[in-house]
Amino acid sequence: MDYQEQTAAYFRAIGAASAEDFVPLFTEDVHFEDPVGGRVLQGHDGVAAFHKGLRRAWSSIDMTADSVFVRDQRAAARWSASGQSVTGKDINFAGINVFHFDADGRIARLEGYWDFEAVIGMM
Repeated sequence: MDYQEQTAAYFRAIGAASAEDFVPLFTEDVHFEDPVGGRVLQGHDGVAAFHKGLRRAWSSIDMTADSVFVRDQRAAARWSASGQSVTGKDINFAGINVFHFDADGRIARLEGYWDFEAVIGMM
């Protein structure tokens, strides 16, 4: 399984307008914590709600994995994001995501590390 490609698929799907590209990347019982310390979302309903929240906050967003490090069924990705909030502000920020994959390459656990409060302050 190419976990590096699975990681890249996640970042491509973040900017997709439809949750149909996003939700299938995850296991049905995924543990999704983005950002860490925030509300933990569970399962496909949780990641669909996350994606819906993106659409409410961002008129456009693009995330790029700057570096991806894979070990067994895990990956850590340093990423950068840029986009425009629904209020019309251009926003750039960065973070790290840690992915745990199942044997089929779906994301079973995701932890996102970034400064939520700073991003909200820019919006």
